[in-house]
Amino acid sequence: NNREYRYEAVQILHSAKSSRSNRLLVASVSMLGALLVVAVFMGAAQTAPAPSEVSEAVKSLVTTSKLPSVHNAEHAHSLYDPTFSEDGVPTSPGGSTGVFTGHSMGTKGGPLTFGPGTYFNVFDADSGGDRGPCDPGQHGPAPPAARKCTECDVGMWCPGQPYGGAPEDVLNECPLHSTTLERGAYKLSDCLCVPGWWGVAKYTAAVSCKMCTADSYCPGESNAVSIPCPLHSSSAAEAAQCTCDASYFGETHDDCRPCVAGSYCPGGEIEMNKQIVACAAASDSPTSSDDAADCLCIPGYYEPTPSTTSSAAPECVACPHSFFCPGGATAVPCPTNSESGAGSSSIDTCSCKQGYYGANAETCEVCPAGSFCPGGAAPTSCPSDSDSPEGSTKKGDCTCNSGYAGSDASHCQLCPAGFFCPGHGVVTLCRPGTTSMTGSAPHTACNCKAGYQEQADSSCLLCPADSFCSGTPPTNLTPCPTYATSAE
Repeated sequence: NNREYRYEAVQILHSAKSSRSNRLLVASVSMLGALLVVAVFMGAAQTAPAPSEVSEAVKSLVTTSKLPSVHNAEHAHSLYDPTFSEDGVPTSPGGSTGVFTGHSMGTKGGPLTFGPGTYFNVFDADSGGDRGPCDPGQHGPAPPAARKCTECDVGMWCPGQPYGGAPEDVLNECPLHSTTLERGAYKLSDCLCVPGWWGVAKYTAAVSCKMCTADSYCPGESNAVSIPCPLHSSSAAEAAQCTCDASYFGETHDDCRPCVAGSYCPGGEIEMNKQIVACAAASDSPTSSDDAADCLCIPGYYEPTPSTTSSAAPECVACPHSFFCPGGATAVPCPTNSESGAGSSSIDTCSCKQGYYGANAETCEVCPAGSFCPGGAAPTSCPSDSDSPEGSTKKGDCTCNSGYAGSDASHCQLCPAGFFCPGHGVVTLCRPGTTSMTGSAPHTACNCKAGYQEQADSSCLLCPADSFCSGTPPTNLTPCPTYATSAE
């Protein structure tokens, strides 16, 4: 029918485990309108059939499809098996040339290929496939055992098994430091270097996956190269990715930027919450900080017990009363006779304490008498006719002067007659038989009333007859004139 069919043949070398022929050669010939296949078999286990017998076997088949051309041994097509007969396909004259089995065993998505030492019926895509070997990417026992093929695990590659192969699994572990991306790998090239390693996976260590060096990264797998770390990042050996240097942080090693104020960036971390760490409560840090010790207490706070570990975060508390804390670990006492409230941050917050005054905390003096000093720059004078002792702190310390009476310094009035007012708001009634003038201060200002005579003990008695008593000291007893008299 003028259709051209071309059959490829390759020389196939068996593994040491195979009991089949050590070498097999099949030749192919193309012709127009007719089909001729000449096979020459060379092996130690059986005698190759004559070329005419092979030709007769091929001619007895009905051709229904065309074989693709194959130009390298890796994708060759094996066509003829002189030792296996099944499926009812005719044999050559004498029955010694074998049959075409029809089972395909090829690369996924690639050209039709078959196992070594076996020749197949290329015109039948699937004759008796359940009796054949495991497909590429699978492994399992070879016939005559029951077929139980399992998908090749990750980290392994399974080329599949030929007819008559060894009963053990054809299961290959990927070379050191390599693996497969998924299950079902069927060739060595499916093994890729793991992250942290780069190159091409080989079973010869000298040319296989190489460890990634420091300050570079090796993503591995499909990207089997070694790449220098970007700016402001670095890595140890065998790294799959770089990390931002100390005092830098970023979502990726391509995005490392200076650490922000109020935090520190230790470097060498991948997780964002470890790359940048907020300073402890009441502490702060400058930009580009790389250690917890870079965080210092903010003004108004201090560290009572600084840590003995250089990289420890501070434990800051509010500045105590009468101290100021400019920031950091120290609390500074206010100058003498001055004080401040809790949480003060500078010496300007210190002021003269009560009973003292001064322009600033460094010039505080004691409050003078006659005034009071609640604290501050200047003393305050007591109200009129009142006084206070030195160091007074409040208006209540001011009291009425001697000779004045009043419940408080704001209402001081002259001491009334018949009383004496020694000061400090004290008002005392003169003793019986005595009286005093307005504004009297000491008790001695109380004298015997007129008509009374002062005695040696300062008591007052009625003036005696024939005399008169003016009540004015020092002598208040005067005899009546001649020819005058007086009653007692």
